[in-house]
Amino acid sequence: MKQQTVTVIFNGQPKEVPAGSTLAAYLLSQGTYSWRSTRFRGDRRGLYCGIGACFDCLIEVVPEGQAAKQERACMVRCAEGLQVNYDEEGGHDEYL
Repeated sequence: MKQQTVTVIFNGQPKEVPAGSTLAAYLLSQGTYSWRSTRFRGDRRGLYCGIGACFDCLIEVVPEGQAAKQERACMVRCAEGLQVNYDEEGGHDEYL
């Protein structure tokens, strides 16, 4: 049986993602272990606790028809048409 997928836009690039997976799970499966930097020291951050308690995995999501917002990547399930923007280069997170 073929696994169902959804199309999620990561930094402007459409990717086929297993339906029901979290953003953090998909990013980790692709070898992306950090997707933002802390504001003051520039320390890289990604998945840490995996249960939504620590907020280290914040990522910008843009649900269809809504404004961009910061969400915990470990808590957001991939959905068709979801846009996700993250720091691939080690810049700074403006929100922490």
